[in-house]
Amino acid sequence: MRGELIHALVMLLLACDTPPVSDGESYAAALANSTGFEAATTHCARIEDSDLQGDCRVAVMEIWSRLDPADCDQMGESLWRDECLFLLGERHWRAGDLKLGLETCEQTRFRRNCGWHLIQDEVQASLEMSAIEAEERIIPLADSKSIPDAALQFWVIRFTEQAGNGRIIDEQECDGLSHPEPCRSAIERRIKKVLDSAGRKQLDRICEAKPGERATLRRQPAWRPGPLSLAVEQEWVDQHCGAGALPVPNP
Repeated sequence: MRGELIHALVMLLLACDTPPVSDGESYAAALANSTGFEAATTHCARIEDSDLQGDCRVAVMEIWSRLDPADCDQMGESLWRDECLFLLGERHWRAGDLKLGLETCEQTRFRRNCGWHLIQDEVQASLEMSAIEAEERIIPLADSKSIPDAALQFWVIRFTEQAGNGRIIDEQECDGLSHPEPCRSAIERRIKKVLDSAGRKQLDRICEAKPGERATLRRQPAWRPGPLSLAVEQEWVDQHCGAGALPVPNP
């Protein structure tokens, strides 16, 4: 009995001599752990600073590609829970479930920004597809509560990205869609934005140019003329050219 007591006292003294692990060391240990998610989060749980602990938990979830919302719930109502759900929504999208990704985004206070990122992801995945194929990808966006204009935002981003790749706007792409109005509204926005940008630099030239030739993309017309583009151009000219014209708005 006495020997066991002495042994226990020795172990206690040794434990007291062991320096405490700092928050930084626990964070580093969590990131370096290669045995599994649970083992890594054990290191995060030892971090006393609540903000750093949340950072650690989110980082570990990313490393191990976790898809369990319960991991985020462990962070209470902190901003890190919102960040966790934000990233979880994107992981659901990468796993092929846009609908679940949007539902996850709805649970965070950054819901619109989170959903917008998923829309941007869908655009990037659709750039080489036809407009009809692209529309199929965004059907789940119709259920978005935080982004009721999700379809419009999709087409706005898509046309902007395509212009960056040298592709001109063609309003006929909207004609074969099940829901063409968001597509047409995006084309209208895109043309107005291009005309505003050009008009701030060379207003007289833009006003005097022929329809369909007021803006160029890689030395070619920036859009294919059609009823929609011609109407948008004429509306812009009526507003910003001639006597009593309105100034071109700043970006």
